[in-house]
Amino acid sequence: MEYLYHYTNVSSLALILKNKTIRLNSLLNMDDADEVVTKNNEYLGKYCFVSSWTDLADESIP
Repeated sequence: MEYLYHYTNVSSLALILKNKTIRLNSLLNMDDADEVVTKNNEYLGKYCFVSSWTDLADESIP
């Protein structure tokens, strides 16, 4: 069986389990400023919402 992992803190995990929902975050809140700008220099990040997942069981923070 394959899994997807979503890394979060304990308080967010409690809310996920309580509400049975996963919230999306504005792309503007991501830590990479290049992710919010298109090749035409348009700031579309304010219209995009994301959730980050991985198939790696081990956390990999650089």
